[in-house]
Formats: sequence, C-alpha cells, structure tokens
Amino acid sequence: MEPAVERGLPVERRHRLRHRALEPPGLPGPAGPGPPGGDRRPGRSRNGCRNHRGPWQEQVEHSGRVLQALTFAPTGAIVAAATTSLPESIGGDRNWDYRYTWVRDASFTLQALATASCDKEKGAFFGFLARAAATQLQRGVDLQVMYGIGGERDLSERPLPHLTGWRHSAPVRTGNDAWRQRQLDVYGELLDAAHQCLPHEMPLDLPVRTFLVQAVEAAARRWSEPDQGIWEVRGPSRHFLHSKLMCWVALDRAIDMAPALQAADRVQDWKAIREQIRTTIEGEGWNDQMGAFSQSFGSEELDASALVLALVGFLPGNDPRVRSTVEAIRSQLTDARGLVHRYLKDDMPTQEGTFLLCTFWLAHALAISGDVSGARQVFETALAQANDVGLLAEEVSSATGEALGNHPQALSHIGLVNAARAISMACRRSAPQCAPASDAPGALCGQNGANRKESLPPCANGYDVRSSRTLCVTGKEPRWTPLTTDRTPAAHPPSRSRSLRRTGRAHRQTAPPGSQQRNPRPKLRSSPIPPPPVPTRRRSLSGLVGCVRCWRRARRRVLPGRGSGAARCAVRG
Repeated sequence: MEPAVERGLPVERRHRLRHRALEPPGLPGPAGPGPPGGDRRPGRSRNGCRNHRGPWQEQVEHSGRVLQALTFAPTGAIVAAATTSLPESIGGDRNWDYRYTWVRDASFTLQALATASCDKEKGAFFGFLARAAATQLQRGVDLQVMYGIGGERDLSERPLPHLTGWRHSAPVRTGNDAWRQRQLDVYGELLDAAHQCLPHEMPLDLPVRTFLVQAVEAAARRWSEPDQGIWEVRGPSRHFLHSKLMCWVALDRAIDMAPALQAADRVQDWKAIREQIRTTIEGEGWNDQMGAFSQSFGSEELDASALVLALVGFLPGNDPRVRSTVEAIRSQLTDARGLVHRYLKDDMPTQEGTFLLCTFWLAHALAISGDVSGARQVFETALAQANDVGLLAEEVSSATGEALGNHPQALSHIGLVNAARAISMACRRSAPQCAPASDAPGALCGQNGANRKESLPPCANGYDVRSSRTLCVTGKEPRWTPLTTDRTPAAHPPSRSRSLRRTGRAHRQTAPPGSQQRNPRPKLRSSPIPPPPVPTRRRSLSGLVGCVRCWRRARRRVLPGRGSGAARCAVRG
C-alpha cells in the first residue's frame, strides 16, 4: 500500500497491514473480527474470563480482564504494562518502557489465560509470537526477546529530556534497549507456549513445524553460552541458571511434541542434550554452602528465579533441594512485609523494591511442595498490595509500602492467576473428603472434614476453595456444612443473593436418600411485571433487537410476525 494511502487509515488498520506484511504463510493469524456490530475497543463487549473455580475466584477473573485490557486486538500482542518510566526507585534512574511484548512471558501468560478461560486471547497471543519470531530463526539469528505491539523489532531506547518524570525520577524513556540483548530463556518460553497451544500427536503445518524445530535446534546449540538472563542485566554476560533451565524446557517440550513436529529422527539427540543440561544444572547450579540453587554457575548469590525449577517440572516439589531453595529464598530474600526481592544486589546504583511476581512464585512453589497454609499466607500478602480497583504494580517499596514500577503490570496479574490455581489444586489433593457447597460449585477445603456427624472445625488450610473469601486468616466464621455418615449435606437455608432473585433460580440442595429429588432445573419464578396487553397484530422478533430493556421485561412474550415492518415492542406497543 502506498504511504500516502496508508496515512489516511486508522491507526489499528495501519498496524494490521504492516504486521501482515511480515507473516510467513501457514502460521496462526491474529484474532479475527468479532461478531457483526461488536465493539473491538479494549474493555468493550468483554464477558470476562470465568474458568477458575477455587480460592480468590473474583481476583482471578479480574486479572483475566486486566490481561484482556492489555491486549492489542489487531495483532493479539499483550504488553507488559500500559505505562513507561514509572520508577522502580523514587528519584532514581530505574525507569523503563514496558509498552512492548516479551517472549519470556509467553508460557506463564498462556497458563494464566487458560486458567482464566481467555481462549481467544490465548490463541491470538501465541499466533503473534509465532509470526513475529519466525523470520528471525529462518535467517539463523538469535531470537529477539521482545517486540512491538505490531511486530516491530527496532525498539531503540531514547530519553525524553523535556519531561521531568514522576516525582522527578529521570530520565523518561521511550523504547527499550533490552531488545538487543541475548536471552537464551526465550527458546524455552516459546516451546512451552507451543506445547500448551498446539496438538501433540497430529502433524502441524510445514511452516509451523519448521519454525518450532529451528527454535529447538537453536536451544540445543546455544544452551552452553552465556547471556544476560531473565532480569536483563545490563552488565557482562554470565551462565545464568534460569537460562539453562529454560533451554532444558525447550528440549523437554519438543520431545513430547515430536509426533506433531515430524521429528522422530531427532528425539535421541534431543534426549542426550536434555540429560546433559540436567547434569550441568544439578552439578554447577547447586551451591552446598548456600544449601540452594544459585543465580548463576559458580556464584553465591540467591535469585528468586530458582523457584521456577519446580514450576516447570524440572524437579518435583518434594525434592529436598527444591524445598531447601524455597526456604532459603523465603528467609533471605523476603522483607519485613513478607514480599520477595528478586535478588539482593545488582550493577545499578539505586535499590529497587520487592517483586510481586517473585512473591507469587514463592506461593506457587510452596503449594507444589505441599505447604498449602504457607502458600496461602504468602499469596494473601501479595494480594494485599493491590490498589482500590484491584490493579497490581510491578514492585512494592520495602520502606514505605508504595507501588513502584510500571502499572498495571501484566506479570504480577499472571503470577496471581497461576498461584491461585496451584493453591486450589494443592488443597484438593490434600483434602479429598471435602463437603460440597450448598450454593456454589466446588468444595470446601477441610483436612479435618472427614465423615463425621458433628460440625466441622475451622479449615486447617484456612480458606474455602470455592471463593475468594478469607476465613481463618481474617478471623471470620467459616461457612461449614455439617456432614452425616452417608456424606449427605445437612439442610441449608436458600441463598438470598440478588442475582438468584433476579434470575428466579431456586436454591439447589441434595435430598437425603429415599426422598423425592427436586427438579434439577426449577421453573422460573413468576415475574413481578404484569403481562403486556394483548397485541392487536402479529409482531416479529426483530422489533425487539434494539429494545433490550423491553426484551428482558417481555420474558419471551412475543408473537411471531410477518416482517420487520410490522414489528413493535410487546410491552410498549
């Protein structure tokens, strides 16, 4: 398209055209247009993400809506944050531009979108990553760590000296020079994302297969080289533990997807390299003096990214080395509030705050290792840092408790969703004999709740896995359901919620054995609205399309009609 013609198009249309020019054939495309007449603007025509049924359900759904709001619909890109240069240290120079998409966030982002049932955003995000990265691997260059929302690759950083910055925290930057760095962990993030989104047995299209195999081969070839690591250290390259771990993830996921990649002849070589990486990590990454995995090979610095060892399945959660590392991070990297630093020092002159993502990682790792009560305590500590509208920043100041960094931070909400899912799963594993709730799906967490006649004591883990209510931690009375020997829930008064009154749904309750079962789908209650007058002519459904209020009031009391010309509202006439 000619530049003069392109300038006359809307911004979203220009981004879409530029991005499609880079698309190799066969790779997943961006999210298609919505239904006719739908509004594609962020926050419009959104139903939210409602798949998680467990603790903190409302917060998980809210975080799903935050991720939707951070999505650029024409391409499917999800930005790390909506702002630039909000400081990580007040008055310092830790001011970065986060209005871009990082490949390193891919697998955790897709896990969160799957938990929150944001299937459309999940597919669109992986399609964006595949299209943006494919041509680079074809040229044999390192996979870029981040991209613009339209697939842009040159994200050169420059200061804006005419702006003083928030609370005089200069410089204000646009662009981010991290795009020039080498970060080997991106291969593992990309393959883990493909492992979550694509089929494992059915052969993929040739362009997709070629792209993913190239990514695996790059990880197998370069895993032993140093890089800047997950935290984008602006100093000399090192052999970071997390980077080696994610190369192991790339090979592990590719071996599992070998039938889909049509790469059965490469499996033996991939297995040998995967075992070599495992041996190296366990040998050079473990520090006997620290009693934990270190930040990089040969160092004595602790790093919160070592928590990912259990999150990606490299070691089981009950492994003594995992538990020792978790306890070391919990004791040495945690501040007085219980929030976790990503590490203790770096090459920057100013001190940063605690990382909410790392705090959610700690809760996630504790849940995997079986310490559900500890995981809940850490999770509640991080959740308490949300502002009045439920948004999370990147960091929190240890001194003042104020939010630091760009806001809202996608990774913080991603960590919230994944940790909530892990705690819910750990609770269900530790308490299989849970009483079903009387007015909501799910089950009450109660390790003390075996088959007993008396009322159950407070939950050992301190919460109800169905909802976001805080029980034992806040001192509120838990809503326990007494059990009988045949595990029949005792009678419970019907719910009085407004939503149930409005929809007219009766309370559902399991009847004791031998009694007559209630209708599983009770009839709607009679509407308080009087029936509309008898129409004098036949009317069509199309006459109510633009009258939603009357549509709800009419309660389907519309007669079939002859056409839209004679259509009128059944209530208003």
